[in-house]
Amino acid sequence: MHQWVFDSLKLDAEYEKIKVSKNELPQIIKKMKNGGLDGVNITIPYKETM
Repeated sequence: MHQWVFDSLKLDAEYEKIKVSKNELPQIIKKMKNGGLDGVNITIPYKETM
């Protein structure tokens, strides 16, 4: 759904699913803070951790 909107509006953006293990969560948070990711969707069980 998100990628369809990007494509329809001709935006230079990608929406992709990334599987993250519990051990990788701190690296993803750091990447978000450093601007390496413009946005994220977080689901259970990590939503509870965040």
